[in-house]
Amino acid sequence: MSYRKKQLLGFGVILFSLMILLIVLAAMLDGVRQNLSEIMDERYDKVSRSAAFRNNFAYLDSEVGYLINENDPQQISSHLAQIDRRSQAAYNHLSYLQLHIGKDGNGNMLGSIQQGLDRYMDVVERIDDALNRGDSEAASTLFVEEAQGIRTNLLRNLGEYTMMQEDRMQTAQQEADNRFGHILMVSAVSALAIILIGVICASWVIRGTGRSLRRITDMMDRFDPGAVERMSRLTIDTDDEIGNIANGYNHMLDALEDHNRRSRTFNQRIEETNWLQLKLNELLLLYHQMPDQKALAQKFLSIVAPAVQASSALFYIRETKDGKTSFSRIASYADGGSPDTQKRFLPGEGLIGQAAIDRREILIDLPDDHAATLRVGSGDFRPKQLWIIPIQADDHVEAILELASVQPFSPLHHELIEQLRSTLGIALQSVSGRIEVERLLQESQSLTEELRLSSQYKSEFLANMSHELRTPLNSILILSQLIAENPEDADSENKSYADIIHRSGEDLLSIVNDVLDLSKVEAGMLDINREAFSLRDFPELIHYGFDALARQKNIEFEIKVAEDVPAFFHTDGKRMQQIVKNLLSNAFKFTSSGKISCTLHPVRISDLPCAAPGAEAAMSAIAVTVQDTGIGIAEDKREVIFEAFRQADGSTERMYGGTGLGLSICREFARLLGGCMTLDSTEGQGSSFTLYLPELPEESV
Repeated sequence: MSYRKKQLLGFGVILFSLMILLIVLAAMLDGVRQNLSEIMDERYDKVSRSAAFRNNFAYLDSEVGYLINENDPQQISSHLAQIDRRSQAAYNHLSYLQLHIGKDGNGNMLGSIQQGLDRYMDVVERIDDALNRGDSEAASTLFVEEAQGIRTNLLRNLGEYTMMQEDRMQTAQQEADNRFGHILMVSAVSALAIILIGVICASWVIRGTGRSLRRITDMMDRFDPGAVERMSRLTIDTDDEIGNIANGYNHMLDALEDHNRRSRTFNQRIEETNWLQLKLNELLLLYHQMPDQKALAQKFLSIVAPAVQASSALFYIRETKDGKTSFSRIASYADGGSPDTQKRFLPGEGLIGQAAIDRREILIDLPDDHAATLRVGSGDFRPKQLWIIPIQADDHVEAILELASVQPFSPLHHELIEQLRSTLGIALQSVSGRIEVERLLQESQSLTEELRLSSQYKSEFLANMSHELRTPLNSILILSQLIAENPEDADSENKSYADIIHRSGEDLLSIVNDVLDLSKVEAGMLDINREAFSLRDFPELIHYGFDALARQKNIEFEIKVAEDVPAFFHTDGKRMQQIVKNLLSNAFKFTSSGKISCTLHPVRISDLPCAAPGAEAAMSAIAVTVQDTGIGIAEDKREVIFEAFRQADGSTERMYGGTGLGLSICREFARLLGGCMTLDSTEGQGSSFTLYLPELPEESV
């Protein structure tokens, strides 16, 4: 074979090989372009649309929930408008997806989503009808039992559709990556073969082709899949396969940059939402920590002003004095402190007063020659924008917020302030209410303290008077007893008079002793002595003094002690006997026939039927029940009889006498011993008083 033939053959082989290589590379790059086109133009758009549909449906579902719990007609109209807007947006996104089904074959899935949305909107209409009828319970039932089930199925179908699109997007991305790898491999191998053949056959062909391929390879080596800014493009102007490769690569970069820009926008929105929620949570926690409205306003400005990039801020609170309402400044942020600034505005006065009347924001772009300035260490700056914001709660403007900035407020700043307006108004009302409660509590504590001093003076007076009365009474009792026991006057009227004086003196002394005991209790001067009291000796101690009275009135009287009571019980035995004797005295006074019984038995601490102060520290307890068949006590008089100097009614006092101190002393002594009392009575059939005494521990005395 001649050199010329070899050269022609080699050159033909080169041309043929180059043609095949370019065809293969063009096909592979076209496949990559198709994969990228599918990812960006079809799959990404469908995923974005489905996400937008989900977002609008979520807001729609939230607005329906708010609508059910809303009572304000204005807010109800607002919720209905939002529901209509969100549902229309959801239908628009769904229609777009149905019009661009393409070769996915997912018409049935979109049809299921369409049916779910239609059913959900049907339930919304039924909820609206129920609310119009005033049947909020039916509306809540529809929302919980029907709407939420439809919502779950719809979101599941939507999730399956979105997952399918994402899977196909990943599949297309993988195919593009694989093809791209093949392109690199084929390009490298083919380039090497062509270079080797070209060195032998045509160095100028090899050099030209190698130069173009090196440019492509260098560009691919600098490829950054996460780049957002514009990357360098291939500038090969040849109208051949290499030029097509360059164009395909350039198209791929265009699609990738667009995808990265969209991702960056989406991530930025997520960050803004998280920032917004963080600020809202920070302020919500702040509301519960401030002692008054001024502190709340100052702390609010110190957080919100930097958040919205305000250069200065003022806070005005609504005040009502002498029937006139005004808005007074209580807090400021970076205020210049000019003496010419006004600190109080009436409704309708200036922008502050006008915002209070109109109940809407006022946003003003200030001219460059505006007189107001912001003062800092390096000089004064003129604000560019002024924002007046009324803070409402319960259909009232509670405060006015004034913000000034050297740059326009962003939509994110507007969104933050809009969400803070209602919560701030409620927080101001809450702080005001808490201050009022604290004021009333202080007044109550002051009155309580005054009453406790006055009570002490009364107790001291009664105690002193009781001691003063006891001395002449003792003399009267002694002298009357001497006269009655004089044998010379045994049959005279003097003995009868002396007996009367002696009995009257004893009654009066008993009253004085009762008053003295009550005064000691009220003054906190009555001592409790803990001792080991013998419960086995209890019947003998109680029988003394009441047996003769029972025989005199012909009344059956018995005392029972349960067998399982302990031999000794730690309490103040004297006070315990005084309580029981007072109860028995009352029983004999108001019982003319029948039976009176006194029963003592142990009880468990957990079974006490009344609130005993010493129950928590005690290990055991006893109960003493005094039961009679007397006149009984009416149900509406059961609390009255325990009050000092009170009896059931006037007829009882006239018929049976007495001062009404006995039961009052019993209850106070029971409380001092750590116990309590209960009453069970039927009018006309008798009464049953039960004393519950926990055992006194040593450390309680």
